[in-house]
Amino acid sequence: MGRWSFSSKQEADYLKKVEMWWLKKYGYLNGWKSGGIEWKSGFSDEKSSIGIEVCTIESYVRFFYTQTEQDGEKKNFDYKVQLTTTPCNYGGGRYWFICPLSKNGVYCGRRVGVLYKAGDYFGCRHCYDLTYNSKNENRRYKS
Repeated sequence: MGRWSFSSKQEADYLKKVEMWWLKKYGYLNGWKSGGIEWKSGFSDEKSSIGIEVCTIESYVRFFYTQTEQDGEKKNFDYKVQLTTTPCNYGGGRYWFICPLSKNGVYCGRRVGVLYKAGDYFGCRHCYDLTYNSKNENRRYKS
């Protein structure tokens, strides 16, 4: 019998996200660097952006952005997310975000490579209870 599922979970594939590999690719993980990330909506050409500051010496990423609510009210956000490293087998190290969110009153603190923005703050997919589009596809009809 084939797998069929309908999930009411929000899909991570369509959310704004900050990925560790992207920070590494663009040189943010070498000491201190400040810059920004811009997203473009595939549906309406609407642009969103955030400012970021990465300091590997003090092990943090700082996010700063303004969010406009549906009623037009603007909210400013400015917070830091801790970074940690793990050693690689052949030398060097790998950077990770430490999820800053709490779920059901319990601090997450999970080590993750991607932070998603499904609410006001960036957090891991576990805290936001996200799924992926591929998990919702029926395997029987997959090519």
